[in-house]
Amino acid sequence: MVEQTNSSKILVGIGDIHGHFPALDALLNGLEQQYEVFQDQSKLKLKDDISLVFTGDYIDRGEQNLQVLATLMELAEKNPTNVHQLFGNHELLALAGLQRAEEARKRHSGNQINLAYGTVAPHGYNGGISCIAEFGNTPEAAFEAWVRRLSREGDIGSWMRKLKPYYLTSIDEKSVLFVHGGIPHNLKNKTDLESYLISFESHMAEKSGSFGRTSQKFLHDEKVGSHSIFWDRKISSMSDPEIRQIANYLGVDYIVIGHTPQKEIKNYAGRAFNIDVGMTPRYGENEPAAIVFKSEGVFAFYVKKGEINLGRL
Repeated sequence: MVEQTNSSKILVGIGDIHGHFPALDALLNGLEQQYEVFQDQSKLKLKDDISLVFTGDYIDRGEQNLQVLATLMELAEKNPTNVHQLFGNHELLALAGLQRAEEARKRHSGNQINLAYGTVAPHGYNGGISCIAEFGNTPEAAFEAWVRRLSREGDIGSWMRKLKPYYLTSIDEKSVLFVHGGIPHNLKNKTDLESYLISFESHMAEKSGSFGRTSQKFLHDEKVGSHSIFWDRKISSMSDPEIRQIANYLGVDYIVIGHTPQKEIKNYAGRAFNIDVGMTPRYGENEPAAIVFKSEGVFAFYVKKGEINLGRL
């Protein structure tokens, strides 16, 4: 992905929501109150000079997955140039489990469907069962709707397959790289990032049958596997010089990640920020927060506490 020059006055990054709609709703309301980000909030239409970046993990763990998905899909539809949504590892887990979900639905009935999926599919035992349950009044109905809607032709599936592995942009001549997990060893510079994006998009365009099954395509292939951009956690354990070095190698001023829940936004050497604040009850239902880049600087925005300055832009 070539760096996208951002004409926005405000660039906002929102971390892992994990199916907890009250946190997403509180953040959108809080951002509107603090920064007046919407042209029309009732229609989820943003102002032209506002950009939102979501770093992935929209589903699982929480109890309002459908509301979260509907809101994110509407935001993307209403704001095609200034809403940017990334893959998280939970979206990949969900797609990876589609064949297992269909097999469980066909071979079992009642709660045995949940048990079968929860036993064999990583998505099932990582919060997926409660997520799927929202899609129908019975396990049979829920799994049928889940598989249909997450298929390549389904509304959620077609949206999900358009999510990006990263978003690279700039604001006030400062470049910002958003990823879900971190920066693996094979991504050493912008050329590596661009090459990876090309191969990732080609990978996503192919049908899962050519990979053997959905689990291979979305979970075990090297482009999405455990050492990829969606799972990496090294930034949180790096020294300040190491973080500055990796940002310099990539040619970016700032790196924004999610994936690893913390109570508050973490600032690493003033160059990298973890914005997964554990907003869902499963991780403590901590205060909803976002990172905000604007001409005055870099800020952590909390729904209750307001702005906290993280440094100059």
